[in-house]
Amino acid sequence: MYHNHIGTEHLLPAFLREGTSAAATALAEAGMTLDRARAALEATVGLGEAPSGELTLTPRTQGIIARAYTAVGPGGLVRAGHLLLALIDEGGGIAPQILRADTDVARVRARVEELMKA
Repeated sequence: MYHNHIGTEHLLPAFLREGTSAAATALAEAGMTLDRARAALEATVGLGEAPSGELTLTPRTQGIIARAYTAVGPGGLVRAGHLLLALIDEGGGIAPQILRADTDVARVRARVEELMKA
């Protein structure tokens, strides 16, 4: 995928590619695969062209990161699970659409929370 920005839709494949976080585990257990996430991303926003210049975060992605930091609190470590929970809570954008189409979002949320407590 080639885009000049990092949107929420880019987070799902990133979680799955990383493979070991609570986010990756919960998504995989819900049936989301890296190939499916990439295909949904391509179908939604296309392949794009090779990035020219610096990649930027979309305002929505910046908001997801800010929500995750707020949830963790001062001095806390933001993990992929926190980002996925913030993304689910945000509810808007492409990534939540992909999640709703392919998974039981409430189940994914509950599983991420369970894994992060362990």
